[in-house]
Amino acid sequence: MKITFPHLGNTYICVKSILDDIGADYVIPPFNNKKALELGTRYSPEMVCLPLKINIGNYIQAYEMGADTILMAGGCGPCRFGYYSQLHREILRDAGFPMEVITMEGTDIRDLISRICRVVPGKAELMKLPSILLRAVEIAKRADELEMLVFRTRARECERGATDRIYNGFRIKALETKGTKSILKLLAETEAALKSVRLDPNADPLKIGIVGEIYTGIEHFASFDIQHRLGRLGAEVDRKATVSNWIIEHMIKKALRLPRDMEFAK
Repeated sequence: MKITFPHLGNTYICVKSILDDIGADYVIPPFNNKKALELGTRYSPEMVCLPLKINIGNYIQAYEMGADTILMAGGCGPCRFGYYSQLHREILRDAGFPMEVITMEGTDIRDLISRICRVVPGKAELMKLPSILLRAVEIAKRADELEMLVFRTRARECERGATDRIYNGFRIKALETKGTKSILKLLAETEAALKSVRLDPNADPLKIGIVGEIYTGIEHFASFDIQHRLGRLGAEVDRKATVSNWIIEHMIKKALRLPRDMEFAK
């Protein structure tokens, strides 16, 4: 089994760190790009949404790199994300890319754990899984906090491009860094570097909120990198939809049957 997963913002950092810790074999598709969109558009039905098409492009690129199994989140809400897994499986099979799809969605904690166990290679790794998952949730939260820090810093930096150099370097280093503990260390180092960027004390940037569909809001390629563009123009971006919020609200709380929007979800 060689696992892959779709891109959505910094999700790859959290997922790869888990797979590193459990010793799973995986490939990360290239960051979302025109080629992924072209592949997804070619093989997907014309009327399906943009996120699904980009996901299909991710999977085909990963298949060409040796992947045979897809790991993805479960769905909820009014859109077709709730049955993405079946759509992905059928589209890929019809296009000649047979891949298994494992959906990380459970009606309760036992169901969710049973799905996770499908990608854990051995009993020793399974015993470590609770602590690994706790660190992974922390990674998701801190990666989102880091991105919010980038939004604030980019709008106030004295040297244009200083924030982007640090953050782009972090995203590349994250590809090479193995395991949850090392990723947490990298996040701390990057946060310290961003806080050292010299800021204009007189800056009073316009604050712009990003709202709408979650995939387009989080995934920079899908939104034409609007958050970066606004920051370079001197505006501070604010976005409430985050990967960590999705994990806590729609995966953990659902599996544990906890009420939504509790204080620790912030």
